[in-house]
Amino acid sequence: MSVIAYFDESGDDGLNNYASETFILTSLYMHASNWNENFELLKKFRRHLKEKYGILVKEEFHTAHFFKDKDPYRKYNLTNEQRKEIVILYAKVIATIKGKIVNTIIDKEVVVNSNYPVLSNALTYTIQRIENDSDWRYLIISDLSLIHI
Repeated sequence: MSVIAYFDESGDDGLNNYASETFILTSLYMHASNWNENFELLKKFRRHLKEKYGILVKEEFHTAHFFKDKDPYRKYNLTNEQRKEIVILYAKVIATIKGKIVNTIIDKEVVVNSNYPVLSNALTYTIQRIENDSDWRYLIISDLSLIHI
């Protein structure tokens, strides 16, 4: 079985003078045979958001900025109710994806070792969870921030 895994992080991976109390690494992974169907599902959903709300199909979605009406979402002039509706729609679409999600959370406030490798450990823990659920043949896709490991 071949597996495709996408990783993305939230928060910074620093321990000293950090900007976030937690570091979260999320992975969406799926059997390779489901990739195209999942991609088409998400593409169709994003086109729906474009038609109904004007949100660009290829614009990256960050929930915190979206709820706070920060750029680049301010230009859409959405009401709080519309933003809530969109996030609920996202959750419903994600629930229909043929795949699994792993969230690894590092609570940096309880880390006592100042040399604790936050990003590396989060990646290791997440990969271990995927390996425990599948065979060893998989492809990991990441954004640029994880490439420096």
